[in-house]
Amino acid sequence: MKIGAGVSIITPKSPMAMAGYSARHGNSTGTHDELKARAISLSLEGKEIAIVVCDLLAVGEDLVAEIRGICEATLGIPASNIMISATHTHQGPMGVSKYLDDTYPPFLVKKVVEAITQAKESQKNGKFRFVENNLTSVSQNRRNPEGPIEEVLKVLLATDQNDEVIASVMAYACHPTILENDNFLFSADFPGVANALLEKNLGGTSLFLQGTCGDLNPTWTAHDYANVKLNGEIVGASALVAALESMQVGTDRRAVNLSWSLDTPQTYFNGSSIGKPTFKSLQKLVKVDRGYPDNFENIDNDVSELEASLAADSSLMNVKSIQPKLSELRSRRNLWRRPNPRNIPGSDELEIQVIQISQDCAFVGLPGEFLVEVGKEIQRRSPIKNTIVVGYANGYYEYFPLSKHFAEHGYEIGASRYVKGSTEKMIDASIELLNAL
Repeated sequence: MKIGAGVSIITPKSPMAMAGYSARHGNSTGTHDELKARAISLSLEGKEIAIVVCDLLAVGEDLVAEIRGICEATLGIPASNIMISATHTHQGPMGVSKYLDDTYPPFLVKKVVEAITQAKESQKNGKFRFVENNLTSVSQNRRNPEGPIEEVLKVLLATDQNDEVIASVMAYACHPTILENDNFLFSADFPGVANALLEKNLGGTSLFLQGTCGDLNPTWTAHDYANVKLNGEIVGASALVAALESMQVGTDRRAVNLSWSLDTPQTYFNGSSIGKPTFKSLQKLVKVDRGYPDNFENIDNDVSELEASLAADSSLMNVKSIQPKLSELRSRRNLWRRPNPRNIPGSDELEIQVIQISQDCAFVGLPGEFLVEVGKEIQRRSPIKNTIVVGYANGYYEYFPLSKHFAEHGYEIGASRYVKGSTEKMIDASIELLNAL
């Protein structure tokens, strides 16, 4: 197997509207740290695969199709073998799709293709190791403090024949929302810090693949760059420890002490090989119906009534009773009223992608904000030992709560464009593809 990595800077060249917070108005005022597109390119027996992640809120399906088409035509990588995702930073540009902006997308497409090209042209013989580390200190379930979180940070370490690092791939789920709507500087948020830490200490190129973080926020923290650095270093250090412990101790070692001496074979502290390399990419389009509101006036009236109730009684009991429903209605109103070509009744066909790189390792790409239980369920049901679920992949179709969450209300329900049961269809399609590998 040959492995290569590439990076390009995708920070806008001029001020523009920023994505992530509807309460933020006005254009960016500068750059705190560069936004980047990071790619790995793999080849085996004539088969090519590329996986890309951008420091953006999302990458629209229109841009995904354009990038795939260019790479297939110029690099010979089949469009179906390319996965394009985003870290979901809320401190990037608005122009993640052509319907939102017509100036930034051409630049983004060019730079993502550039990163993939670098990765392909730098390929060398290499191997992967897979390792995990427990990490529970940086995220919380924002819907329910007692709810599930992402507990495991996954790391794929790619090294060449001399054990030099080509790339390190982190996979974890947590919203990059340490910075809030009062920030007007472009920033990759904590994933950028984590990537920089790994690149400094391991070498090579680092990628942060965002998981199903739809209901996961950073733990309570000040919303400033000091805490971006702190949380990013926690994530990066956790990945660094895992990566270092997975590396070869050496060959023909000899342990010597006063009691005994023993020759030992080459070994590793931690982790495992991902098994025999084998490449396969499968896709499935899943048809889901939009849950278009029957009457916007009713939503407005309900919001006004709930707001009046909160104003009259701000007791904790009343807040707990009213706030989830109010958050749902506000987010539903915002979802269907902001510019989007899908803001009409109808249905959509959403892409699920599965990429296998070995008998024991596969990636599942989901096109939106899926809640943490979705990733856990796919991993639980997957026949592939090391299954990495990637959110915000190959398009962006907003939130995907499970059916059971609809009765609980909350922001994520109102921000979901599709009817109850759609998420379960996406899960089943993912498992169908994994079983077909």
